[in-house]
Amino acid sequence: MIEKTNSFALIRGENEEKILITLNDLKEYGDAQFSTLPKVVMPEYADKVLIRVMGGKLKKPCSRAVVVGLETPARVMIRNLRTMHPPAHVVIISPFHEDFRPMAAAYTK
Repeated sequence: MIEKTNSFALIRGENEEKILITLNDLKEYGDAQFSTLPKVVMPEYADKVLIRVMGGKLKKPCSRAVVVGLETPARVMIRNLRTMHPPAHVVIISPFHEDFRPMAAAYTK
């Protein structure tokens, strides 16, 4: 499925409910097309990816995290996210990020 995955959404939240609502919001209001099913990832991994992508300090560690592959290009998802206010933190991982290839290898099988 990697050929259909243009980017990844890493969703970090306080609880499972907020993550599920955010996944729904991405599809409904962000016009996201998922290329994979959401997969649970370790919160510590999600925090490390956020630090690498954002290039800053972490304000608060997350309690739950998932990653989902997106058919939607990263630039479109980032633009759409700017108009949304999901209850969980969403980080879009594009092919330009160093974490894209490891995510593709681990989460698109």
